[in-house]
Parts: sequence; structure tokens; C-alpha cells
Amino acid sequence: MVITRNDVTRKVTVTVNGRRAWSFVDTGGFAVFNGTDQVMHFFQDNGSEDPSGTVKSIRVYNTDLVRDRAIAAKKKQCAKLLKALKKAKKSKVKSRILRAKKKLAKCKKQLRRL
Repeated sequence: MVITRNDVTRKVTVTVNGRRAWSFVDTGGFAVFNGTDQVMHFFQDNGSEDPSGTVKSIRVYNTDLVRDRAIAAKKKQCAKLLKALKKAKKSKVKSRILRAKKKLAKCKKQLRRL
């Protein structure tokens, strides 16, 4: 998932697996780092939630991500998965190899959609 916000238009766009899922104009400024110490709170909309689950990573950029950057980021991810597949093949553990192949195939499919 990639979430971007254009500071000029205030348009927030959410992209899931390389496809735009939705967008809106952020008239309230909720998608802006503007609190004390520039802190952004994720997964809370009014401060009373305590959601469970995990997130592998959250990256914050000080620029609007355009298609070229999204493609470059996905290529980088696929390259890491290719290295993981090569490492899995050296281990000769079939379940590990299969998992790595599936992850790489999914990444390549997402890349083609961009």
C-alpha cells in the first residue's frame, strides 16, 4: 500500500498492489505531519482505538510519489526477493524455495500492473 499527499492540491491517493484504490481531497489536513514534534499517528482516527495486528514497515517521503518512483520501489523489492530465492535454492529446503518463488511471482505481477 502506498499513500501519497500532494501539498498543492491536498489530494491524498491510496494505491494498493499498484492500483489506485481511492483518493480524496484532504481539506482537514489530517494527512499532514503538523503536530508537536511532527508525529503522525497511524491506525487511529479519534485516539480511542487500540487496534491489534502488525505492520512490516512504514516509509515516509517528503515528496509526492509518482508512477516512476513506485515502479523503482517495486523493482527494488523484487530484486530483494530474487536474492532471497537464490539463498533458498542454496538451502535446498523445498518449502522455503516454494515460498520464495510465490513471493517473487507476486511481486513481478504487481510490477506489471504499474
